[in-house]
Amino acid sequence: MADFGIAKLAAATTMTGDGMLLGTAAYLSPEQAQGRPVDGRSDLYALGCVLYELVTGAPPFAGDSSVAVAARQVTEQPIPPSDRNPRVSPALEAVVLTALAKDPADRYRLLAGVPRPSGRG
Repeated sequence: MADFGIAKLAAATTMTGDGMLLGTAAYLSPEQAQGRPVDGRSDLYALGCVLYELVTGAPPFAGDSSVAVAARQVTEQPIPPSDRNPRVSPALEAVVLTALAKDPADRYRLLAGVPRPSGRG
């Protein structure tokens, strides 16, 4: 939960003085992992990671290092939550997977300042 709000801070400065990304790799959005601009939808992705972990008992992506986890955040789709926990309803799974969409435009629209994609949300 400590990662929430990181996206706003990262929008102002995405790197530490040492050039390291801010945040925990397990909760970094794909755009954060790639050093692209972030907004509230990055926090929504992190929330999707937390929700995924709550309903499955495991994060959506794991790896031997932070770099491996961040790479998986960018390139791989998560295993559907219902594959890990059959008690996850289709509706809840849809919410989790929408929050974990790789493209921020495919995630839920939360903030008035975030443009609404046509035909979505």
